[in-house]
Amino acid sequence: MEAALAAPEVQPQARLIGRRLGQRRAESLAVIPFSGVLGFLSAAGSETEARAFRAWKTEPAGWFRFSTDAGFRTLVLTGAPRFLRPNFLNQLVLERGERLGGLRPTPGANRGSKP
Repeated sequence: MEAALAAPEVQPQARLIGRRLGQRRAESLAVIPFSGVLGFLSAAGSETEARAFRAWKTEPAGWFRFSTDAGFRTLVLTGAPRFLRPNFLNQLVLERGERLGGLRPTPGANRGSKP
């Protein structure tokens, strides 16, 4: 009877925290935070459900936060109120209780070098 009342072991969550930044115009060097960005975090494999988040539209703009289990994750940031090239951060390795903060993806971060 006691075994049926035992609670499952609670595992600490890993956290991803960051801010989506970009240029207002292509020729501009100034970087600004984008508001209303959609974020999706997914584990490896087809038997998982992605978690979604919309970045704040008020101050501080562009911040996102995900809590997830340990393992390999893919983060996609896209869909602001204006055109926004998506960012894909693949193979993020998260440990239990880890806090991965200070992520600041920008549009050029996911482009390869030209030959």
